[in-house]
Amino acid sequence: MQSDARAVVTLARKLAGNGDAIAALHRAASEKRATLTPHDTVMARAGDAAKRLDAYIDGLRARGAMKEFTKAYRRHRLAAMERGEGFMTFKIAEARLRKALIPLLVGGRTIGPTQSLFAQVFDQR
Repeated sequence: MQSDARAVVTLARKLAGNGDAIAALHRAASEKRATLTPHDTVMARAGDAAKRLDAYIDGLRARGAMKEFTKAYRRHRLAAMERGEGFMTFKIAEARLRKALIPLLVGGRTIGPTQSLFAQVFDQR
């Protein structure tokens, strides 16, 4: 977890001083009961996750859900314009959709109705 990583790095910096940073990192991880993962393993996992995300987005396109996403984006953008407010770009909206999908895909949870997911993406609070 990100909070574990921060705690480990903070402690490792204190332990290392001017000494061996790698040894300090391993010691800090041990003290924080955190597992260190080799870089190549992390990168392989990230690559696999990116492929799963792309495949899921492709599935949304095949089912026509991305057309619905585009329509929802336009509705929200027009509503913001009518209120005299700015709205995110489509590129940012797509990035937020991908970000919202990550915990669902990584956790192996089923993804419910896309409309609720789209609402989460377009909620600017």
